[in-house]
Amino acid sequence: MKKLSRWRGFGWAQIAAGLCYAGSALADQTLSSSQAPGPASSRLPSPASAPPLSFDDPRFAGNTSEPYTRYGKFFSNGEVVEHRSWDHNNDGSSVVCGDCTLKNSRIRSNEGFRCIGSDGIGGINIDGVYIETKGLPGDHADGLQCYDPGKTNAITVRNTTFKTYNNTNATAGFFYADGLGGSVSFENVLFWGGPYGLRMHPDGMNVTVSLKDVYFVGPFLYGAFLINNAGGGTMTITKWENVRSATIVNGQLVPGSLLPQPRIR
Repeated sequence: MKKLSRWRGFGWAQIAAGLCYAGSALADQTLSSSQAPGPASSRLPSPASAPPLSFDDPRFAGNTSEPYTRYGKFFSNGEVVEHRSWDHNNDGSSVVCGDCTLKNSRIRSNEGFRCIGSDGIGGINIDGVYIETKGLPGDHADGLQCYDPGKTNAITVRNTTFKTYNNTNATAGFFYADGLGGSVSFENVLFWGGPYGLRMHPDGMNVTVSLKDVYFVGPFLYGAFLINNAGGGTMTITKWENVRSATIVNGQLVPGSLLPQPRIR
C-alpha cells in the first residue's frame, strides 16, 4: 500500500500557518501520563466509562485474534466486526474500509485504520476500540488516516483511544486530509501522544467535525491538535464541548483543564 507523505499537498506557508494555529492545546503538549493532575478546580471526575487505556484492557480478554495479512484486512460494505484483535505489523494499514462498523476491538501495529470514501452504506462507526501505532522507518503510522481524494464519508468515533508515538514515522492519532470531504464526530475519545493527537484539513473539500468529551494526554511533539483550512475548502467545528487536557494516574483517566476551541484559518 502506498505510503502517504504527511505534508503532501501543503505549501510551506500553509504548514507554517498550521503550526501557529495548532490550537491552544500547545500549552498542554508536555503533559505525560506520569505527571500529577492540575488543580482540583480545573478538573472533572473521570468519565463513568473511560475509553480503553491499554491493549490489555480486560474488556478485550475474549477477543478473537486476526491472522496476519500483508496489506491488512479490507472490510466489505456494511460489515460489522466485533471483539477482534490485531497485533502484528503490515506493509499497509491493519484495517481498511469505507462503510463498516468496528466495535470492542483492539489494534497494535505499525499502521492502524485506513478510511476511504463511503459508498453510502452507513459510513464508518468505531466504538470501544483501542488503536496503538508505533511506526517503522518509512511508515505513516497514524492511528486512523482518511485518504480518498474527491470522495466523502461520515465517521463516528465513540469510547475509543488513539495512542501514537512522537517520532518521524507518524503524523497524528487521527489524521483527516488529502481531499476527503464529509463529517467526523468524536464522543468520549482519548488522543494519547504523537506529533499531534488530532489533525484535520479539508484540502479543497467541505469537512465538519464535532467533539464532545474528548481528552488529550501528552506529550505531543508539536501540539495536541491541528485543525485548519490548509489546502482550501472549508473546515467547520460544529461542536466543541468538554474538550480537555488530561493525565493518566494509577491507570485512571483524570480530566484536566478545558482547551479552548481553535480559530479556523
